[in-house]
Amino acid sequence: MIAGDRVSVRLSPALLGRLDELASARRLSRSAMLRALVAEAAFTTGDEVPGERELLAITAERARAGNMSAIKLLLDRDARRDPAEAEFLAEFGARVDE
Repeated sequence: MIAGDRVSVRLSPALLGRLDELASARRLSRSAMLRALVAEAAFTTGDEVPGERELLAITAERARAGNMSAIKLLLDRDARRDPAEAEFLAEFGARVDE
């Protein structure tokens, strides 16, 4: 790796907004925040299996980017949701659309 290499990335509006929120919370620039996130990911073990919440977040981001398979998966998942479960979650203040 040569010092000073540049990397260009494209982000969806949702990801760009989230990046700005993270950067603002840490009082960093976008590029500094990206460097921190990459460093954090690079030094985290990738051996652990992602949980349902993480997989849903990944699928949701792909759906926002227009991936039809991800959209269909999320719609199918929502259609299978038990109405009693949604009512239970709403009763305790959880977001029903998660």
